[in-house]
Amino acid sequence: MKHQTSYLKRAREIQRIVSRHYEPGRQDRNLSAVYRRHVEPRFGITYKTFLRARKIDTSPLGQDEPVRETVHSDEPCGE
Repeated sequence: MKHQTSYLKRAREIQRIVSRHYEPGRQDRNLSAVYRRHVEPRFGITYKTFLRARKIDTSPLGQDEPVRETVHSDEPCGE
């Protein structure tokens, strides 16, 4: 399964994008619009590949990786 890790991570990210932006019944938020606006520019994949990635089981990756938060401060570090 090691050879599929990057594909599964990409599929999981595509599924997150769809869950954030897809709204059934809205013309401007349907799957093809989400693909055109968010997925295709970022990943450069075809619509058919996008539809396949939506259905991939990403559970072999385990839990989601923790989100790293960056702290922005106006003060330089060490002072």
